[in-house]
Amino acid sequence: MTLGRAVSIGVAQALALIPGVSRSGSTITLGLFEGFTREEIARFSFLMSTPIIFGAGLIKLPKMLHEMSTGGGPVTWAGLAAGFLASAIVGVAVIRWMLNWLRTRTYAVFAIYRLSLAAVIVVLWLAGKR
Repeated sequence: MTLGRAVSIGVAQALALIPGVSRSGSTITLGLFEGFTREEIARFSFLMSTPIIFGAGLIKLPKMLHEMSTGGGPVTWAGLAAGFLASAIVGVAVIRWMLNWLRTRTYAVFAIYRLSLAAVIVVLWLAGKR
């Protein structure tokens, strides 16, 4: 992958700052337009999420540690460890499943889901259901 292609996919990732835009959807869509295989760009998109997730954790960590030390929050060390372990196991399992899915299938089901949900939200919004 060239630096230019990596930067363009990073810019596509930044589109997720717009409400309703999927981070992985935008990076995968651009990667497919740039000629990557479904599996290659999905793997790259998953890797690109690592710094984002790590950064979000760093931002939340001081407040959570303060609450844990003062007893002011519902999180305990055991709860923190259990949550970390569960999210790691489920995350690895889902990424493996998704990569296996993409070896033989397309993203069509995910696109249909996103468009259907968007249509429902627009109808509810226009009906005044907020």
